[in-house]
Amino acid sequence: MKQLLFTTALLVLTSFAPTSEDTNVYICDNGKTEVYHLDKNCSALRKCTHGVKPLKLSEAKAKKLRLCGLED
Repeated sequence: MKQLLFTTALLVLTSFAPTSEDTNVYICDNGKTEVYHLDKNCSALRKCTHGVKPLKLSEAKAKKLRLCGLED
């Protein structure tokens, strides 16, 4: 029973972490953003007035974007 609970908890926790470079992240589409967001409902991203754009994690890293400080 303990093993089942541990396995279930582990699966739940890992489902929230990006595990692939093809995971979608989100950026403010203002042309000068320096950060990406894991959650499209991040409070910092809600302030974006230019629209929110999905992006692959690998693309965000290639653009040298860093993870939002509210989400790290």
